[in-house]
Amino acid sequence: MLTSTIVSLLPLALLTHAQVGSIDGPVIPGTTGKLGNAIITQNNPVGVTYTATLPNSNTTGIRGYVSGTSASNGTGVIFTVNLSGFPSSALGPF
Repeated sequence: MLTSTIVSLLPLALLTHAQVGSIDGPVIPGTTGKLGNAIITQNNPVGVTYTATLPNSNTTGIRGYVSGTSASNGTGVIFTVNLSGFPSSALGPF
């Protein structure tokens, strides 16, 4: 298993991919953007995992990780997201 820790880019990646908006046009269901759907990647190495772990910080209690593992058939990636330590939901929505 190959594991890599990505710390500084994770919050940016989560924010930029949290919502796909329509900055320069309408949202079209079933497409990923101006260029259409992404191609399906095949023949990924089986059993490879990359993990991005949020660092421990004195400024927030939010902890967790995002992990992507190649699918057993070599097509696609299975993502696991585990986050904890959010403030009370009364302060949200989150």
